[in-house]
Amino acid sequence: MRPFNPGWIDPFLARSDAFPRPRWKEIDAFLAERAPESEWPSLYDSAAREWAVATCAALGDGYETSESREFLFVSPFAKPVFEARHAFAERCRRRILEELLPGIARVWGFGKHVAFVFRDVETYYSYVAPFYPEPGAFAASAGMFLGAWSAEHPHGYGHFVLRAGDLKQLDHALAHELVHNLLASLPLPLWLDEGLATSLDAQLAHGPPLVVRREDLDEHRATWGAGGIQEFWSGRAWEHPDDRNRLAYQLAQMAVRALAKEYASFRAFVLRAHREDGGEHAAREVYGRSLGELVGQMLGPGEWAPEPRVWSAEDARAPESAPVAPG
Repeated sequence: MRPFNPGWIDPFLARSDAFPRPRWKEIDAFLAERAPESEWPSLYDSAAREWAVATCAALGDGYETSESREFLFVSPFAKPVFEARHAFAERCRRRILEELLPGIARVWGFGKHVAFVFRDVETYYSYVAPFYPEPGAFAASAGMFLGAWSAEHPHGYGHFVLRAGDLKQLDHALAHELVHNLLASLPLPLWLDEGLATSLDAQLAHGPPLVVRREDLDEHRATWGAGGIQEFWSGRAWEHPDDRNRLAYQLAQMAVRALAKEYASFRAFVLRAHREDGGEHAAREVYGRSLGELVGQMLGPGEWAPEPRVWSAEDARAPESAPVAPG
């Protein structure tokens, strides 16, 4: 009999801070040695469930675990509220996979989608702190998808964290992070990943449409001119706690809207796009033009094309988290 009794993941839970953090690389190896792949989905469900229970215990009174067909939540909500969030999450998942991004979004890995919803901002940032690459100032967020395994941050089960509060904002964050989750198997440039997530969370959570004013375009030209556009293509713009972050989300959404007018071509572009060059090769291959031309149509003449040769090695890395726009 394989040793998968209740509590079997306890030896793999690191407790160096206030949260039980599974050592997923060790869990992966443990399961690969002891169970056929046909049993992995249920075993990862079991691991996620025990992880959620341990996290709930660490958070203390007021938190509960809840579960639906495809989701496992830890939250401070009463039953009617978490049931509504589960129903919303299930609808979003189906729509993303079947209606909004067919042939692009996909389920990957094993186990249910896991979401931790924290009551206060202090707990939220305490949980996500180990996922940041280094100390510094970062943009505020209402949610993050945390999925990449690395030697520094061995938390390899893709999951997302959210801040409780206004339920409409929470639903936006939930939809946004779920898009990231279902795109995480693709090596997308951050601008494309965020442009898709921001565009779709507005649809899924009935947010306001994208409206770009003349003064917005002036801000974009001032911000991204003189080489600043390279921070957009490389993903660096999302790290700044200033207007570059806000404008990066808006420009990403504008670019996605322009590229997605014909879905078959857009799907081919997304499936070919790579963060190493900001998607430039894929754009030339699919659309027959540079991404710089696309931006030029929106912002006017300028040097807008991605130039990966001027980026640092870290700029093309796989992001460990994908924060949503503040507010």
